[in-house]
Amino acid sequence: LCEALPDMSVREISAADVLAGALTESVALLVMPGGADSPYVKQLGVPGAEAIRQFVRQGGAYIGICAGAYFAASFCEFEKGTPLEVCSARDLALFSGRAIGSAFGFAYTSTKYACAAGVDVVPEVARSAGIVGSRLHAYVNGGCFFDGAHESEVLARFAAEVGGGRADGQPMVVAGFLGAGRWVLTGAHLEHEPSRLNHTTYHDELLPRLLATNAERRLLMDYILARALGRKCMRPSKL
Repeated sequence: LCEALPDMSVREISAADVLAGALTESVALLVMPGGADSPYVKQLGVPGAEAIRQFVRQGGAYIGICAGAYFAASFCEFEKGTPLEVCSARDLALFSGRAIGSAFGFAYTSTKYACAAGVDVVPEVARSAGIVGSRLHAYVNGGCFFDGAHESEVLARFAAEVGGGRADGQPMVVAGFLGAGRWVLTGAHLEHEPSRLNHTTYHDELLPRLLATNAERRLLMDYILARALGRKCMRPSKL
């Protein structure tokens, strides 16, 4: 974020900060990262979700990544029918449909389900972002796809790759508006630099695919930031 938004200051805030009124007019963007959505629900509750909705409604921007995307859908459907199941409505509800995952499986104690997922960027988005071609790869570990998205909301989809899977062709990145503000949700870790992945047997196997289209991933992430903030991309000339 610091590299992509050099004209903005970036700081970490907590659920307590949100509840205490930290999302003032001086804040342009709230990024909810990956991890687990249930702690967000527990710590923020209905008051925190409403504070975020009000922030966006009044012109703020929200980007939800992985867990932050599950949290911002109307319904979270995670690992349904397994011991890891988390299936319930969400109060933030920026996206009116369901966030369904995990796209490729998940384990809290291992990275064995992590993958370099194929991403098919919507052609119009690829052109606007300066991406040559529309296929790239991004890190996914427990991420979601989106059910119920209108075509106008979809920025990218999981690629339909050999072997098939329930996420194939499904929306991976969706975007929309609430009042004067904008939101973007991604089931993939488009913010993640491959070189910064911790070294595991599974991660090391993914690196070649991730690095091969890393410039394109960065362009897409720049586009997402710019779209959320309602301005032009700031970093393409540096890639």
